[in-house]
Amino acid sequence: MKRKFLAAAVALAPLLAVGAGSARAATQITTATTQPVATATVNGGGPDDIDITSTGSVNPTAPGAAVTLDSNNVITSEGSINFKDVSDATGILVDGGFTGQVTNTGGITLTESYVATDTNGDGVVDGPFAQGANRIGIAVTGIAPFTGGITSTGAISIQGNTSEGISIQAPITGDLLMLTVTPPATQGDLPTVANGSITITGDNTVGVQVTPTGAVGGNVRITGVTARGVNAQGVAIDGAVGGTVNISGFVSASGYRNTVRPTNPAFSLLYTADELQQGGSAVSIGANIGKGLIISATPAPLSTTNLDQDGDGVPDAQQGTGTINSYGAAPALQIGAAGKSVELGAVGTDANAY
Repeated sequence: MKRKFLAAAVALAPLLAVGAGSARAATQITTATTQPVATATVNGGGPDDIDITSTGSVNPTAPGAAVTLDSNNVITSEGSINFKDVSDATGILVDGGFTGQVTNTGGITLTESYVATDTNGDGVVDGPFAQGANRIGIAVTGIAPFTGGITSTGAISIQGNTSEGISIQAPITGDLLMLTVTPPATQGDLPTVANGSITITGDNTVGVQVTPTGAVGGNVRITGVTARGVNAQGVAIDGAVGGTVNISGFVSASGYRNTVRPTNPAFSLLYTADELQQGGSAVSIGANIGKGLIISATPAPLSTTNLDQDGDGVPDAQQGTGTINSYGAAPALQIGAAGKSVELGAVGTDANAY
């Protein structure tokens, strides 16, 4: 089957067909474009997979979604998806009711020109964390489930109030992963482990969320989330997860501008209420997790015969360490929900069935 290329200088140019190279067709975006694309129409008005290559980018200038999965297709992004000074914007939007997969190894950046400053000369910037709002890196929406999974090992950076890095608002049947393991090309070598990151700044924001209307049929793997702003949360699981929630990297949340204690204690007396606002829970679990919650650490002692003692697919020597930090009054890890019970299943099997 032929592979198509989508190239643009100012707007989308006509499709360029090239020689066969893969079993499944894909429309490639190899240069910069400001035009949004959707799997249902990207191939001359018809459906196709979308592949944003390492040299490609989608940079819309109006509200909406940059890339949309609205057919039974796949989205792969190795390049970049960007919005600047645009509210009500989504990097990758997945409509429920379709079958496919989203894999992001590139960058998703939704930011703004606004930069907070130090208006009172106390050495800490103040004022709003953000001015725009409603910006999402990757979102799954709708009523019907999305048959597939979401993998993001790229860097997602969001600045905006009431925004999310990854938002699962409709059920997905597969995994939600910020980590992948690629087998080595040469026998005896270690595999390649890729970790994603999410940085989100703004009031009432969430780095990774599964809403009450959403769910994850498989596993959730978190490797790096930083949330800053009033009531900002790192991870919020409020929809059921069928597998394991594994935190094998850092999760940090705070409403503080500066999370480093001043060397001169008297200096903190200059802080205003604006500079001492509170974030939300770094991690909150408000729904059932079928195979439990684990904050990972390297298995010890390391085995010379079993390179993956905990069976999570990551060699022990490359296992990340999970850390959860809340700077302020909010809990680091909160489990429970008002008006309903929350059940955590066992993590692992046999000797590892905790």
